Amino acid sequence: MLYPAFRAMFFDKLTPLQDEALDASIKELMDKTGFVSSGVYVSDASKRDARLNAYFGGFGKAKRVVLFDTLIEKLTTKELLAVLGHELGHFAHGDIYKNIALVGAMLFAMFGIFGNLPETLYLELGIAQEPYVVMILLILFMPVLGFIMMPIMGIVSRHNEYEADKMGSKLAGVGGEIELANALKKLVSENKSFPLSHPLYIFFHYTHPPVLERLKELGVDVAEIDKSALEGTCQADI
Repeated sequence: MLYPAFRAMFFDKLTPLQDEALDASIKELMDKTGFVSSGVYVSDASKRDARLNAYFGGFGKAKRVVLFDTLIEKLTTKELLAVLGHELGHFAHGDIYKNIALVGAMLFAMFGIFGNLPETLYLELGIAQEPYVVMILLILFMPVLGFIMMPIMGIVSRHNEYEADKMGSKLAGVGGEIELANALKKLVSENKSFPLSHPLYIFFHYTHPPVLERLKELGVDVAEIDKSALEGTCQADI
């Protein structure tokens, strides 16, 4: 509820979107998914770096659509609408509520495990079976259980991303798959993201599929992509 207002107060300067045609197109997308917003704003993100991004923030009628000025500069109107369509896909599919429920279920499982440890374990460790001891053990071992459970969240999250891509390409209209694919290529290039990774690393750590996998799902022949356009140069100050 407070995130957009506080972020704008301390980090961003938000101004209403001046492009009336783009504003009308964005509101048309929102109407299609039932998303209610208090307005579309542009953030002066270019004062910090060149990353491209857009987000929806807030709660209820206070929700805002915020576009980075870098996103407007680098993407065409159709590409931008495809990206926003992807985000609206998450809203339309209720992904936020699904993620909250999934995290709740995992926390329930963790509390269930540590709340029912056998008494013999405490005797072997020489510690009292008291609530504060249970909480200490939970805090100590939560990272281990979290690492085991993270792949479950990753699988669900990556599935949601593919579904949101489908929604985004659909909302973008005719040729939406191409527009979203072009936008993804620009995003991974400008944001210096890794276009692909080892499947095992993806399984444990990725909440979003690598861009090449997303392009495949959109029907793009990745063999024809000039991958040099997806490679970023790492520079270090010594």
